[in-house]
Amino acid sequence: MFDFSHFENLSEGDERLRYLKKCILTADHRRNIAEALDLRYRYIQESVFNSDSFGAMIMFPEYMAMFSANTEKHSPLSFLTAFKWFIEEMFSYYQVTYQKSEEYFAKYEELLHAFGYSMRTYHMLRIKYYMIHDPSKISEHLKQYRKCPSDELSDCMACELDTEIQAELLTGSEEKAVRMLASLMEQNISCSEVPHKTYGKCVEHFTRIGDLDEADYYADLLLPLMGVDTNFLAEAGNILLLKSYTAPNSAYSLFCKYLDVFLRSKNPGMKFSFANGAAIFFENLNRDENELISMKLPRTFELYNDENQYDPDIMFDYFRGIASDIAGKFDKSFRNTYYSDILNYEYPSEPTKELSLPEHGIIERLPFSVAVPFTDEDSVPSNEQIIALLRTVPDIEFNDISASDKGSVIICGYNSYIETGFICRLNICDPEDLDDYQAVHPDITNEDVKDLAEHCCTTIVISTLFHKGTENPEMTALLQFADVLNTEHSPAIMCVTNGTLLSSKWVHFHAEGRLPLFDKYLYSVHLYPSIYDESKYDIMTTGLAQQACRDLTAVGIDDEDVDFSACVLRQIADLICGFTELRDEGCTTGFGVVYNEESEVQFSWLPMDKAYPDNFTRSDNDLAVPLLYLSADDVDMKRGYLINEVPEAARYRIDFRDSLKSLRIEAVLSKRNLPYAFDALSRLEGSTLEIALTVRPAVSEIEDLDEDDEVTDEICILGMSYDEDSFTVTGRVLIESDLSPEYEYDSIVTLSIDDIIFWRFGYNGSIYTPDDTYRLLP
Repeated sequence: MFDFSHFENLSEGDERLRYLKKCILTADHRRNIAEALDLRYRYIQESVFNSDSFGAMIMFPEYMAMFSANTEKHSPLSFLTAFKWFIEEMFSYYQVTYQKSEEYFAKYEELLHAFGYSMRTYHMLRIKYYMIHDPSKISEHLKQYRKCPSDELSDCMACELDTEIQAELLTGSEEKAVRMLASLMEQNISCSEVPHKTYGKCVEHFTRIGDLDEADYYADLLLPLMGVDTNFLAEAGNILLLKSYTAPNSAYSLFCKYLDVFLRSKNPGMKFSFANGAAIFFENLNRDENELISMKLPRTFELYNDENQYDPDIMFDYFRGIASDIAGKFDKSFRNTYYSDILNYEYPSEPTKELSLPEHGIIERLPFSVAVPFTDEDSVPSNEQIIALLRTVPDIEFNDISASDKGSVIICGYNSYIETGFICRLNICDPEDLDDYQAVHPDITNEDVKDLAEHCCTTIVISTLFHKGTENPEMTALLQFADVLNTEHSPAIMCVTNGTLLSSKWVHFHAEGRLPLFDKYLYSVHLYPSIYDESKYDIMTTGLAQQACRDLTAVGIDDEDVDFSACVLRQIADLICGFTELRDEGCTTGFGVVYNEESEVQFSWLPMDKAYPDNFTRSDNDLAVPLLYLSADDVDMKRGYLINEVPEAARYRIDFRDSLKSLRIEAVLSKRNLPYAFDALSRLEGSTLEIALTVRPAVSEIEDLDEDDEVTDEICILGMSYDEDSFTVTGRVLIESDLSPEYEYDSIVTLSIDDIIFWRFGYNGSIYTPDDTYRLLP
């Protein structure tokens, strides 16, 4: 019999479906009608949401017959819910003909009336049906759908909004659809399928009308969400088609990743989308005549060969043939040419409609660059020496290193430490004006900067594309490369992207230890004389465009507003680097600032030309101008304030705090670098080491505590010793815990280093943090 606990431990999809099938056979054998019906419901649900829905299409007719004969033994709500899923999935199967589809709709309508449910879901399903069969009928059913009340059979709010957005797209109301989607994103309305499926429809629609930038935006939102999932095979096909025009390398990776899903799927609608996208990908490949393409494909692929070399023309014919065969079957079954029209559609390269759509926070990701400076051209390694030095970097598996005659080296490889592939480009270039660079580490002296500015004659610039990661792994890889190429032992490495100088000692320490990096190294905030008013300033970030986001700016800032404005930009930049992309203009997003001791500040943004329409003169409109929303009685909550317009009284109520990511990285660095701090403590007379740790009071003494809550408090100790064997630290309590009396002031305690959250080292009037550990080395 069915064991729910066992079922939950099984893998979603095929494994669960096999188990349910066995349970169904057992229930049928025992003539347990109630359980047999319930198990069929579960089977259909699993097939629809965690597989390709083929099993649901086979199972539903017998489920419907069994329910019709035994309505008193099964919930009508469960049956009608499964019926709703079935109708929605049948659009992807040519085996369900036009006539049969109409019969199912008639039966569904009859049962809704019979069991007293709203017609809302009927009209919702008709909208989706007519997206394929007759878009002219969508508007009428959309009106009827909105008139009908919701009930327990209705879709969730996210799915209902998704249906409306798709309907607006297909009826020519793209601007309204995009506004609705922006509202959905802003309010964080979501479910297991939304906004994933919504993004997918936007990709398909905007590709079709030639707005490839808009389509790319939604594709880039969807790709990290969908992973490799059977349910997203159709979306993968539509993105494959799009990227074959906009980013062939991404299309190549997506094809290789999803081909196995395509081969295993039995859903003809999904298979058509992928086959059509694959055919266009191979048709669009830029290559020499008779050139083969290298691809590692599954052995189950019909055209598989051990050499992993494939002829794009043959691949095109193969996938075009599959798509054409499926389209013909759909056209015959559906009595229209919907699929053949897609197959033969000539996709425009320019938008066919002029739309007024909001600007997006995601822009094309730019390479992030660091550079190794040289003061003697004879010291610059040759291409061959560069390659030899790079091969000494640990944890790097080099798939390919190629050098051109123009002093450029391209590296393709895999970093086993961060478990990701990468491509880097190295170029030998003339130096930039180092007078404008800012040193970010105190051991880089003004004399060092002056000397580099005067004598730097060339640089090796190392560039790569960043992807979001918990510990900024690509930056660590760049530091590793820069460290081994610094053969002249320059005191500083240039961060070209941000116009900053990094201590070469810091670079070596982090590269050697592969330590996590604070987000502050990914971006910078710069102050310039205002281009609009010479008596004021413009403030702008750098580095966020390398995170695929817009850089931030505040324009026309008075001298007394500079510090406040820079703090706000830094706080928002921390959020973007650590957690999220910048959303669409006008969409509010929370960030790590507390206002009035309780309310989190929200911000949205505008492009430069909309924020400053009267004096905007620059053609570059890739900057975002933040607007702050403060929730309190003394400000207008509905108004977005430009940074310099925030009321003076409100500014004093804003509390800027470190992001959770920064705090986590700080804790990691504190633990890993603690031995160095104790070593310095033993060498430097008069030094001190203060350590902050988390302690856990006895739960029984805490009132009003929820069962799942873990209460913690913090103490600070003056470090005395560190035990490498037990990984503990001993010290004298400087700041005691109010909740744990055992950690009283001046007592000696021994705690695990796992509980350390921060330390600071004091010596000779200077304070050193875990990020300064390299300065404590002998």
